[in-house]
Amino acid sequence: MHVGQQEGRWGVDAALTNVEVSPWQHAPGGGPLDAWVQARDFRGRVLFSSHGDSTLYFPEFFADPMQLRRAEGEVEWVYDGPNTMVSGKRLSVDWDGAQVVGGFGLITGNQRGHFGLDLDFSEVDALERPLAQWLPLSVMDDDLRDWLLDDIGGYVTEGSLQLSQPLGNDVTTEDFTATLELAITQGHLPIAPGWPSLDDVKGRLIWQDRVLEAEIEHAQSHGVTASEGELVMENDTLNLSGQLQADGTALTAFLQTMPDIDLSQLSDLSVTGDVNGDIALSLPLDIPEALQLEINALPRFSEVVYQPLDLPLQAVEGDLAWLQNGESRGLVGEASGQLLGGEIAADFNTQRDAIALQGNLATSELFELAGVSGRQGRLPLEGQLQWQGNISLLPTPTLRMDSRLMGITSRLPDPLPRLPSSHGL
Repeated sequence: MHVGQQEGRWGVDAALTNVEVSPWQHAPGGGPLDAWVQARDFRGRVLFSSHGDSTLYFPEFFADPMQLRRAEGEVEWVYDGPNTMVSGKRLSVDWDGAQVVGGFGLITGNQRGHFGLDLDFSEVDALERPLAQWLPLSVMDDDLRDWLLDDIGGYVTEGSLQLSQPLGNDVTTEDFTATLELAITQGHLPIAPGWPSLDDVKGRLIWQDRVLEAEIEHAQSHGVTASEGELVMENDTLNLSGQLQADGTALTAFLQTMPDIDLSQLSDLSVTGDVNGDIALSLPLDIPEALQLEINALPRFSEVVYQPLDLPLQAVEGDLAWLQNGESRGLVGEASGQLLGGEIAADFNTQRDAIALQGNLATSELFELAGVSGRQGRLPLEGQLQWQGNISLLPTPTLRMDSRLMGITSRLPDPLPRLPSSHGL
């Protein structure tokens, strides 16, 4: 250490080891660090480094000290009358494996001031640890902080953080500005309480002006693939939208994970084909039971088999929507296909406890299902049977069907025989 005066100016040159510094105003603290200090009158500079475990702490912004494996940088200060200026330059740290570079600036004096922080991130491995530990949670709203702490993670290939905080007695939270942008791969985040998470997320997470946005290039959940997605959290409400694509197996697996509805009977279905659609979700974080959800789907299935009866439904197409608004929920839309040598169409409105059915079928296929083959002789009824029906879901699912047997040739004993031109039995 050297302390002295030259040409009327006081100076200090010192090499220090294992230095620990407490946070001051908004300037960070931390340590232990090795430092080279140079000071001349009212200004000075510190070059610091650490090649072992140390910390860096911005208590006004980050909930916990940064746990560092390596650190180096430069801090300068200038005292100019009523003002004090402190700046951090060329900061470079290994923060729990993440590489972070940047700087900060602090000006204080006359009961006013300003603090700014500018950091660039790369190689943030939040696959097994919460991403939130690298985020400035202390300046985020409570609901956003809680959401970020709810099993959100991934690998951040690159990112940046800029914070700007005016200082003074008349400063409000509205004066604070921040921009956080992260490019994420292999990410995971929740959809809504009780719902399965989105996995394999690739996209960008942006927090600016207290609004969180996520641009989702790709994600999947139980095999259902999402693309062109957007997540926005603003005013304590989470909104999610995007395009969906799945094959039949993935679709049935995802539907069985939906909360508060028992769809275990879907395990009896074998579905071959694809479905395309979209999702729109709005979730008030303080009132999760007020969830609003719309999932639109365009199924194109070559075959759907009800396995207990080995009954195939073929060439299934439709336009369906799952609608949920709080406690009200249900399936609406139309679907059609081929069944037992004929056609079947369904009109769904489960919110009104209604599924309307209509179609036609070949009587030979119906007798075949009952174990009676036309190869054994002429069948008692022949032709295409026109029918209609409905399914009531409450209190238990009940199917009602009827037919006037129009278009059926009867080979029953007199007085019952009918010709195809008959108007029913």
